[in-house]
Amino acid sequence: MILMDYQAPKSRKTSLHSPVCPPGKFGSGCLKTCGRCEGGVDNCDQQSGLCHAGCEFGWMGPHCLTPCMLGTWGDRCYGCGRCAGGDSQCNRTTGHCLKGCETGWYGLRCKDECGHCLDGPGACHPLTGTCLGGCKPGWQGSSCHALCLHKTWGPNCSKVCGQCLEDICNSTDGHCAKGCNAGWRDMFCTTPCNGNSYGPNCSLTCGKCLRVKAKIKVRDVFNSNHNNGDACNRETGACLYGCQPGYTGINCESPCEPGWFGLNCSQRCPQCPEGRSCTCDPVTGQCTGMSCKAPQTCAGGRFGPRCEDECGHCRQGIEACHPVTGGCLGGCQPGWQGATCHEPCPHQHWGENCSQTCGHCLEDFCNGSDGRCIKGCAAGWRGVRCEVICSDTYDRNCAVPCGKCKKVSNGSLCDPETGECAHGCEAGYVGKRCQETCELGTYGQDCAQVCPRCQDGHVCACSSTDGRCPNNGCLSAQASAMTMGTGSVIASSTIAAILALTVIAMATWVYVLRRNLKSQQHIEPITASTRTSTAESEPPQDGAP
Repeated sequence: MILMDYQAPKSRKTSLHSPVCPPGKFGSGCLKTCGRCEGGVDNCDQQSGLCHAGCEFGWMGPHCLTPCMLGTWGDRCYGCGRCAGGDSQCNRTTGHCLKGCETGWYGLRCKDECGHCLDGPGACHPLTGTCLGGCKPGWQGSSCHALCLHKTWGPNCSKVCGQCLEDICNSTDGHCAKGCNAGWRDMFCTTPCNGNSYGPNCSLTCGKCLRVKAKIKVRDVFNSNHNNGDACNRETGACLYGCQPGYTGINCESPCEPGWFGLNCSQRCPQCPEGRSCTCDPVTGQCTGMSCKAPQTCAGGRFGPRCEDECGHCRQGIEACHPVTGGCLGGCQPGWQGATCHEPCPHQHWGENCSQTCGHCLEDFCNGSDGRCIKGCAAGWRGVRCEVICSDTYDRNCAVPCGKCKKVSNGSLCDPETGECAHGCEAGYVGKRCQETCELGTYGQDCAQVCPRCQDGHVCACSSTDGRCPNNGCLSAQASAMTMGTGSVIASSTIAAILALTVIAMATWVYVLRRNLKSQQHIEPITASTRTSTAESEPPQDGAP
């Protein structure tokens, strides 16, 4: 094993070109002064004088010897923000604006622009940027920099767009710039098409649809949220209840094919004498050709090859009954349907072509001819056809008056079906139907107030509505309190007087007792001395020494 001689490290010699300068000096001969280096002169290179850690705030350049220009700050001379009073109002070290920000800007350095504040840019918080009065319509967030989200608009984006095409509405006022979805109209697309229009912006007209009055629920009317009597689908135009006589198709825009007429084009035109079908009016079935004369006639409202069949309920009478087919050329009387008008209207329907719906009849039963509710109305409704909702009454046929419900500007006083008071009770009444008066001793709204006290100190049976006492037998609340306070003072004074008298009596008794004892002690010595002197003065008895 070869051992190497250890060599001590050579001592470091100071070169003439790299002298060790005192702090704050650099260069040949240490004649140059360091600049404003970040962290002090220790960060100044002693050969080049460069500030490796950067400059102090307010200075710039590789040697940090150049002061920042007016209106700048920091180690790199950043530009000041939108300070009130101009750029010179910025702290050269921190960049903070000394007098706050110009209107519309915020933050310590006034670098951030205020958002869309409702009350203008001056309503922006000077440090946080929060809009103190909320946002302008179409904007949201604490500083009102964010646009409304999809399908919202208005102040703080609190409103929902209508039925706009592509779900796009103006975030400021909510109008639908591209128009409405099918079935809706107006600027905001919040109004549904009326009963005879459909499609985008309700620009199309329904076909020859049957118009049926739809049955609605009590709750829908009570909440004012219903649409009634539409003839066709608002979006597609499809007829909801079928076609008028003489028309067919989904939208009921096509007339019956030749040789057919009537409701749903289900009736054949009358036969010609030669046995061929004639051309007839698609609505009424009246023949339109010269050869349409019926080959036979029947008397007495009958039809058929032998006039053995009885005509139905034709609208124009038995004369409108075709002698061969029995078809009613002018349609059926109200309450009847079918080619020969022998079929009564189905359940819950009435009128011409059975196109009307019964009202809110009890057991849903109405007269097929005029729609009258034979057994009366269901709860919440009244009128001949039970189409009028109860207002100040409820139950079947609106026979029961509402309780003491609180009145509102619009709508029914109580629930038309149950009689419950939706908005609470008048003063002095409680319960779901507001038919119960306040308990004894209470009155007012929700019976939450306590009656004042009577003059004898007991709670009065006051009026449940306004708290008045019968026959002026009660004190007001203030007088009651004063009476109770006066009574307490009198009682306290009486007790104090009794205690004082008791103490005086006991003290007097002790005094008398002690005096009597002293008198007895004084009398006993006098009695003894008297007895001695008497004995000495008396002469001795006989025989005494």
